[in-house]
Amino acid sequence: MNERLFNPPLWGKVEETITPNQPGRVQAMGSYWYAQCYGWDYRQILYPGQVVMVIAQQGRVLLVMPIAES
Repeated sequence: MNERLFNPPLWGKVEETITPNQPGRVQAMGSYWYAQCYGWDYRQILYPGQVVMVIAQQGRVLLVMPIAES
């Protein structure tokens, strides 16, 4: 399935925990979406309330990454 990349990335907020092996849900673009981590080697857990970058859309699933903390 083709990916639709967002350039620049969009912003979203995690609504349901996302793990490396289990998709969750985010709020983005005024709606709720299924979401999973972007990239095969990504191993972080994303928790509700966390702000994320929406990198791409693959079908009905958004591919997300956390915003780097400083």
